[in-house]
This record gives sequence, C-alpha cells and structure tokens, in this order.
Amino acid sequence: METEYIKKTGLERQKEVLIEALERAAKENGLFLNTNYKQQPHFYNKELQITPVNSLMMAMHSDNGNFKSNAYTTFQNLQANNAAIRRGQKGVPFIWSNLNEYVEIANPENKITKDSFNKLSEEDKGRYRVNPKENVFTLFNLDQTTLPFVHKDSYKTHINDTGQTAPHDEKELRIDINKYIQKMRENLLPIRRDGIGVAHYDANRDLIHIPAQKEFDTYPEYVQAVTREIVRATGVPQRLNREGTMSSDKEKQAREGLVEDLVSAHKLLEFGLPSKLKKTTIENVPSIIKHIKETPNYTENLFRDINRAVGMMKKAEKGEKIKVNERETVELLNVNSQEQAQRNTQENQVSKAVSFEQITILKDDNEKWTLVARPNEQKPFAIHPSKQDISMYFDSLKNPNKEEGVSIRTELAQKYYGLSLQHPELKVDIFNTGATQENIEKIDRVNVFRTKDQKNMIIAYVDGKALQPIELNKSLYQRFWLTDNRSAYKVALAASLYAETLNNIKKEGTKQAQEVEQTATKEQSKQSEVSHDTAEKNIPPIMEQYKALKKNYSDALLLFRKGNYYIAYSDDAVTLSKKLDLEIKTEKNHYENEKTPLRSASFPASSLDGNLPKLIRSGSRVAICTPNEEEQKIPKPSRQDPPKEQEQKESIVSRPSMHR
Repeated sequence: METEYIKKTGLERQKEVLIEALERAAKENGLFLNTNYKQQPHFYNKELQITPVNSLMMAMHSDNGNFKSNAYTTFQNLQANNAAIRRGQKGVPFIWSNLNEYVEIANPENKITKDSFNKLSEEDKGRYRVNPKENVFTLFNLDQTTLPFVHKDSYKTHINDTGQTAPHDEKELRIDINKYIQKMRENLLPIRRDGIGVAHYDANRDLIHIPAQKEFDTYPEYVQAVTREIVRATGVPQRLNREGTMSSDKEKQAREGLVEDLVSAHKLLEFGLPSKLKKTTIENVPSIIKHIKETPNYTENLFRDINRAVGMMKKAEKGEKIKVNERETVELLNVNSQEQAQRNTQENQVSKAVSFEQITILKDDNEKWTLVARPNEQKPFAIHPSKQDISMYFDSLKNPNKEEGVSIRTELAQKYYGLSLQHPELKVDIFNTGATQENIEKIDRVNVFRTKDQKNMIIAYVDGKALQPIELNKSLYQRFWLTDNRSAYKVALAASLYAETLNNIKKEGTKQAQEVEQTATKEQSKQSEVSHDTAEKNIPPIMEQYKALKKNYSDALLLFRKGNYYIAYSDDAVTLSKKLDLEIKTEKNHYENEKTPLRSASFPASSLDGNLPKLIRSGSRVAICTPNEEEQKIPKPSRQDPPKEQEQKESIVSRPSMHR
C-alpha cells in the first residue's frame, strides 16, 4: 500500500508540473522549454542516469520557476554540503524504477535478487521475471536551496558552465546535430532533402523528407521539425505501433502530436536548444489537460510512449539497426482484446493507399505550380510540390509506358495527400475567386463553353441580357473541371471576371432607386390631394388596394411593381423581410390604418429571378401586382402548388401574370 501511495502521489505531482508547463506554453505562443538555452537537466556534483520523462519534468520545473540552470540536487546531498532548502519551495518528483528484484512466474511469492538471477542458468532464468518497484524522490533546483549563499564560488562556476550564460560552440553544435541526423538515416529510416519547405514523414514509402534550413526562422525550429518526424516514424505500426500515428480519431491524433512535441523537446534539451509546441498542440491544450486530469492511465501511457520513443532513437544513435516488423506480424501483436483488434483494423484501413479520380499540376493566381488532386469520394485538395516532383510529374506525361506514368502521378498524389493530412496549413485554396456576394447575386446564369477554334470561354447573363464573353486561361478552365461544385464555382468566377461591369450596374441601380423614391414622393403628394377622406387619415391609396386583394387572397404574398422595384406592404413586408433578410421601412406620415405606421420592404426588379424561387421554396404563394394609379390590370395570384426548383425558373418566365 505504501508503494502504491508513493507512486500515486509522485505521478499526481508530475501531472501538475506538466499541466503548468502546457498552460504557460499556450500563453506564450507555443514557447515550451529551455528558451534560455540551458544545458540539459543533471544532478549537481553527481553522475546519475536520468530517464527521458524525469529529464523533461526537471526542465519544465526549472522553466516554470524561472531558475538559472537545470541543475538539481536531493535533500540528503544538501545536508552533506551543509546547505538547506529555502522556505516555501516546492520540489519536482523524480520517479525511479528499482529493477533489483525478480519473482518466479509460477510462484510470485518466491523472490530473488538481481545478483542471484544473474547466477542462474539460461533455462532457469526463463522461470523468472523482473518485479519493478517505483521509488519517488523529491529534487530541488539549486536556486531553491541555500547553496548559492553557502558555496558561492562553486555555485557560480556551475551556473557559468551549465546555466543560461554558459558558452555555446555553434560550429560544434551543428556538427553534433548533423551526426545525429546521419545516425537516424543509417539505422532508423531514410531521410532525404526536399524542396517543399516543411519536414514530413511519408508513410507509404517509410521515409522522411526534410527541407533546407533556410525555410525556418531559427535553427532550433529546423532541428525540432526534423526530430518531430523522426519521432512520428518510431510510432508507426511496423515499429512501436502507437495509437495516433495512423488513426483518423482526432483525440488520438492530438495525443500523438503531444508525444512528438515532448520527445523532440527532450532531444533539443540534449543539445541545449529551446523547443516549441506545434500550433495544433496549442489548440488542443485544454483537451489534453482535461485528459491528464480525468482520463485513467492517460498520463502513464503518455510517459511510457515518450520513454519508448526516446529509447528507440537512442539505439539508432548508438549504431544499432532498428528492424522493421512486417505489417502482418504487427497486426498480431498485443491483440489482447476486441477493442485492440478493432483499432488495428481501423489503422490498416487508414494506411491503405488512397486512389484518385483526377491528378494534375497547374499554375495558381501567383503563377506558382500547384498540384491538385481529387481523392475518390472526397473533395479535391491543392498543394505546392517541390521542384523535383514538378519535374517528375511532367516527365511522367512523356513516358511512353502509360501505366507507368499513371503510377508515378498516383504516387505523387498519395505523397502529398498524406502531407496535407499531417500539415493542413500547407494546403492552398485555388478555388477562391475573391468575388463579392453582392456581385454573385446579380448574375442570372453562367455558361462555360469551347469555341470552334478551341478557345475556352465564359459568358454571364444579367437581367436576362448576355454580357460580352471572356476567354478563360488554361488554369481557370482546369479549375472549373476540378472543383467539387462546378455550378457555384462558375458563377463566382464570372462575378470575379465581370467585377467592373457588375459594379457599374450597382451604381446605375442606386441612381434609379433615388429617382424612384423621388417619383414615389411626388405621387404620394398628388394622391393626398385627390382623396380628401384618405388624406385625413394619411392612409395612401395603395393600402386600399392591398386590403381589397387580401380579402380574396389572404394567403398570398403581394408584391407591387413600382418603377424598378418590387415592394411589399404591411404584414407582407414583415414576411418578405424575414425570408429575404431585407430591411423594413416605416413611414412617419403614412399609415396602414388609423394607428399603425405604414411598413414596407423592397428589392430591385433585377433580383426577381433570384428572389422569387426563394420565396416559393419557403412555402409562399406570390402575386405580382400593379398599383391602381398606373391603371394596369391587377393579376390574380397563382393557385398552383409551389413548383420544384427547376420548374420555378420556367414558370417565372412563362406565367403571363408575372411582371419583371
């Protein structure tokens, strides 16, 4: 019970240190560890091995307390040096596994020491297993003790050698890092230079692509980006088989991202370099902290994965070849429950190479080559490939063996599909035309066609009239066929290409609206002179007509044509406003009845073709009416049921009672 209590309290205290470090990094734009370039965590005046998780805990505790170094000591060591812990200081837990005891598998009560185990024959050793016991010690940073005052000279020397003011040999550091990357390349997996601008792991070919250092703002960012992908490669099914590496589950992906950030941070600690959290990890910090606090075994499994990943990388650094398990073998490992078996099946499905409906490379609006591919039953994605891959793509088009050419292009698409999933920030939006919604709504319809002389053209219709056709360049024409919604894209494209023309239409419409308003004001003043009875109540004649029509057609929405506008009054104005998101105008000098001010809502006549189908689809029956003062026949509302969307367009054009 005592051991379990110590383990629990030690783990809980480690959770607190980790949570504080994550919260601090989230507030500081991802800056996570060792921003002051301190040497890696170590014991003061002692050479003791430190596990990866304990090393991270010591570094996080040091940064949380803003201490000058990553040097730590124990209470016993302080006593031996006639020093003490300063009042109110909180140490960091150091969990150490004692592996000096073995138990017999068939009889756990039979325990022997490690020395006794080593004396057994190989056959007898198979009857025993190690019985680890975890001990928890509390460590204190030197700045939490009285050592800086009791042993001033030795403390100052140690800080100068290992702290934030320690000298750094930049040339030697870069040599060490290049050796580290070379060891990973020789013993773990292939690592190649790439011109994409971001480090990424290619799961299909089991290799890492790394960009030139100049693609990064700082050298530590470059080293961490490369290390993250190395860590990711250790977690794939054929190696350590971590949950999140091949999973589509967002929670598992977030946990895997945290593993990659923490393991890479540990590696940069060894080099005395600072590290950061990825943007996605920063976004997931609240969820991660919740799991640390509430999800059973979440933190234990996280720490286990960190130690295992670092362990594999250390083996490769020492020159040991890391053997890759066959996929079939990996699938059989650790399947001790139905849940685990289901997880392996899901991971295999995700790792299968996706097939593509379309693959091409075209130029974007900035004249930059862009790979665009449409995976089966998915939306297309676009990304900027490397120069080598651009050349490979165009060479594949010239390949006399068509099947081989298709295979090359598919491999490229699979590579960048995987990259886009790992780094969604690399995707580019080539279907954004920049058109305004206002101009889009002015367009009746758009046609894209090819002429006899093989020119690709686009033509837009506004207010029933065709505008001058515009020739599309090859890139825009390709995008039209690649988009997942051609109807919407061609209208948006037309709104962008015809922007100047559509903007002029807007100016003319504004001028006409002003003229209509002036005319309406004059007509209203004339009406008040003609009808004395109505004038006394300030009720315009249009309301008498509105009320008369409503007696016979109470369920119809009445739209009155005035000049270049359609206007709804009274309760119909409220209905029209809600369905088309229009402003309701209230007139101070005119009334619907003796108490209610006149309400109205209107839209330009040019918008009728777009607005009428919306009204009908929403369940409204619409009647287009002509005011009495214009001495035109008032059409009766249609008694037909609302037609389907395609039929609506035709009925609007052919119905004789409809005026546009």
